[in-house]
Amino acid sequence: MAKDKKQTKKFGGPFLAAAVFCESTLEDASGKISAIGILDGCQLFLSNDAPPDVPSESQPAALVQNALFIFRSGDSPGKHKLRLVVEQPNGKRIKTAEKDIDLSGPSHGGINLKTNLLLQVSASGVYWVDVILDDKRVTRMPLNVTVQRLPAPPAATPTKSSRKK
Repeated sequence: MAKDKKQTKKFGGPFLAAAVFCESTLEDASGKISAIGILDGCQLFLSNDAPPDVPSESQPAALVQNALFIFRSGDSPGKHKLRLVVEQPNGKRIKTAEKDIDLSGPSHGGINLKTNLLLQVSASGVYWVDVILDDKRVTRMPLNVTVQRLPAPPAATPTKSSRKK
């Protein structure tokens, strides 16, 4: 007599629950996480005395942007490899981060990953960040970067010297 085996339906995973650029993230004592000021663009201000070839391919400007990634385990708890690859407006692709992550056991478990993503900005335009988990792209995140030079400060006006009485 054959024993009946309970068939469990596989539903896949891991799953990407969120991937956003934001101004900041907050996590409370119970583990609830919030992305504050979700954005898809930002401005990079350069001082007026920055060299004229900044930013450029040979002299990129550094931009640090907060990002939040939330993954859920599904049927795939355990260790996974996360990579972030940036595609610059000129099409050049640069691997910016690689991290081993460990997704917790229950199917609704996973990981909340807060990071400061360093972008090498060579020009204004849309920078696409590919989120790659175990060699599979799970999403692309656009960040429209506008580079602006700050104006030169106004020239100091001479003051009248005070007279002695």
